[in-house]
Amino acid sequence: MGDGGKNAVSESADRVIWLLDKGASSGFSSLDWRYSPLEEIMQIRESGGLTGEQYEEFRRQVNSLVTKGQNPVLLRRYILECSNLFEEAPSNGAWWACWKRSAIQFFNDEYISLDSVLPGLAEGDLADIDDVIEDIMDLSPLLDSADIPDWVPASHSWWWRLSDGGAYIPDLIEGG
Repeated sequence: MGDGGKNAVSESADRVIWLLDKGASSGFSSLDWRYSPLEEIMQIRESGGLTGEQYEEFRRQVNSLVTKGQNPVLLRRYILECSNLFEEAPSNGAWWACWKRSAIQFFNDEYISLDSVLPGLAEGDLADIDDVIEDIMDLSPLLDSADIPDWVPASHSWWWRLSDGGAYIPDLIEGG
């Protein structure tokens, strides 16, 4: 990756920390959070631009800030937005809704447990979203399997069932 790519990743990381820092302060307005730091975090992950100690420091800062101030409320709002996207997915396509749901899971698995940020609320919400996914799968247009991000957990089988081949790829890889 050239210096321009590294600078863009550093700028994204700085923007995530800035947004979360604003969310941790008492003067934060939800209008300042029009897009999600979670989406920036996933773009940083997809770019592979932060590695080693730099990535660990970034994760430490994110985990410290996400539990403060208005950030838990904003994370909950993001989860609810994801749920709304799935209810709209049959007409709008399912890729973005699947991406958001998998990003939430990645954040839970790789950063901080959602239960520590939203005790008792997040797991029920995620289960509800997963139920909606199952309900709309037959109504959604097929996804291109090449567009499935490499960080998607195998447990999110709807990606592969919604893809053009319909094969559940992790089962095929594991020799299923």
